Amino acid sequence: MKCFDVDGILNLSAMGLLGVFQQLRFKQLRFKQLRFKQLRLKQTSAKLLSVTLLNTALLMPGGIQAAEVSPAMLLQAQSMSQSMSAAEQEKLAKQFGFDRSLIKGDTGAATELALPAEPLKQAQQVEVLAPNPQRLRFGEDLFNHKVSSFSVTDNALVPKDYRLGTGDELQIAFYGKETDNYLLEIGREGEVQLPKVGPLVLAGLQFEDARDLIQRQVQERLIGVDAVVTMGRMRAISVFMAGELKVPGSYSVSALSTVSQALFVAGGVSPIGTLRNIQVKRAGRTIAVFDTYDLLLRGDIDQDVRLQSGDVVFVPPYDRLAIITGEVKRPMAYELADNETAANLVDMAGGYARDAYPAAAVLLRKAQGKNLPTVLNVDLVANLTTFKLYDGDQVRIPPAAKTYKNAIEIKGAAVRPGIYGWFDGQRVSDLLSSVPGDLLPTVDVNYALIVREKNQRLEIEINSFNIGDAILHPGSHMDPLLAPRDQLILFN
Repeated sequence: MKCFDVDGILNLSAMGLLGVFQQLRFKQLRFKQLRFKQLRLKQTSAKLLSVTLLNTALLMPGGIQAAEVSPAMLLQAQSMSQSMSAAEQEKLAKQFGFDRSLIKGDTGAATELALPAEPLKQAQQVEVLAPNPQRLRFGEDLFNHKVSSFSVTDNALVPKDYRLGTGDELQIAFYGKETDNYLLEIGREGEVQLPKVGPLVLAGLQFEDARDLIQRQVQERLIGVDAVVTMGRMRAISVFMAGELKVPGSYSVSALSTVSQALFVAGGVSPIGTLRNIQVKRAGRTIAVFDTYDLLLRGDIDQDVRLQSGDVVFVPPYDRLAIITGEVKRPMAYELADNETAANLVDMAGGYARDAYPAAAVLLRKAQGKNLPTVLNVDLVANLTTFKLYDGDQVRIPPAAKTYKNAIEIKGAAVRPGIYGWFDGQRVSDLLSSVPGDLLPTVDVNYALIVREKNQRLEIEINSFNIGDAILHPGSHMDPLLAPRDQLILFN
């Protein structure tokens, strides 16, 4: 028979219950500590957010506006406000004058913040390059547009020499005893069927001749009826654009199109295509040569002929290209035609700039054969019209010197300081003839200096004199003679 120790069992049970109670007590204390830390963290976050916004409000005049809050500030405010209640967030927002939605984080697409490790995205920048004379040829950018400015309208005035062809429409109105309106198109046989008159062959006639023919036939066949003839929709013609073009090929253009307008359709010439020798071929022979520079520089459109169906516009490669830089009005690369010299290049560049010194022009000529490139000094004053240029030549026009050959400079306590002209036998009294009229009231009339260049090495000598005596005794030994490039210095 087994015996149990009741007291021992009770003691063990009591000790077990005591341990459970101690564990519960410890957990309760731990929970209170965690809760207290959360409250402290919440208060600290609110204070930090208040201080941040308060500092910003003090630094920014007029308080904080929604558009003035930086992304970094918003990111910090949103992270700290997560432990705040909605009422506390609203109170803080009203206190500092901004929208509560900014710190709630529900700004939508209006405010995009980058991730902490991701840089903010920036809009792609478009590089704008300044014109470079070595890569930009004059006239080439006329066609360098994504949207073509070429547009021939059907409402344009019909030229007197416009010849009718298949596809052209004529609007004919009868008035008098009969009133009718007809819209007739010239058929493939080159004729129109005019009601009550009959067929009339009009293809190949100029518009004015065709109008006279229609009016005469109407008056002869319909007594008491006259006709008014106007041009309707014009036909399209097919031309072929060949050679050094950006988009060569066959194009359908308006019958009023000219060579320059057809070049727009083809996207302009290629980088090696000529702008000075654009040929129009018709029936196997060249009928016109169009020079774009005549249009751009002189406004001459005599050779900008109107195209006909079947014409070929041919653009060969350019022959000579020269570059002019420095003191000209439009430094750039220019295409040279046959027999054109440096004078034509300067003229195409708009002429010399104000400070140009063409007597000391510099020519850079590319290598010929196995030789190295050469540099030449060219006097474009004496050889402007006779100096021949070759393909690849670069001409630089230097600026003139800033100094003067026969100048006298007055400095210091003068009423009118500056540069004056020198002449032989000139004295100080020729420039300063009156103490009250030419000198300041604070001038030292007993002392002045003349600084003079002795030689080409720019060595100088300094001579002092009495400016008062020079003015009071003009032409005497007290009135010094002046030399070119002298500097007259007056003191207070």
